Amino acid sequence: MINYYILDDGHDPIAVSAYEWSQWFENIEHRRVAEDYLFDSKIRVSTVFLGLNHQHWLDGPPLFFETMVFGGETDMLQTRYSTWDDAVAGHQAVVELVKACETPTDTDNALHTHSQSQVG
Repeated sequence: MINYYILDDGHDPIAVSAYEWSQWFENIEHRRVAEDYLFDSKIRVSTVFLGLNHQHWLDGPPLFFETMVFGGETDMLQTRYSTWDDAVAGHQAVVELVKACETPTDTDNALHTHSQSQVG
C-alpha cells in the first residue's frame, strides 16, 4: 500500500488520503525547499518534498526530500533526505559541490546565482 504525505506547518511529513495529497501536491510552492540557478542559469539545483517515502529498503529512515542537479558536470546528481532541515543543509552542500566541480569559461559569470527558497 502506498502512503501519501504532505507537510504540516512545521515542515514535518504527515500521512493523508490520496485525494488530499493530490490537491495539496498541485502547488509546487508547497513542495519546494530551495532552488538555485548557477552559471548564468546553465545549471539548476532543485530541492523538493517528494510526497512519498522513497526509502525502498526495509531498513533506514524514510526519505521524503530530494535534491537534483540539472546540467553541467554533475548533471542528474541526486541526494535524498528524511527531514526538511536535512534537505536545506543538503541543498546548500550540493550547490557548493556544483560550484567546485564546474570549470567556467567566463570567470566573470562563474558564481552568478539566482536563489529561490522556502526556508523557514
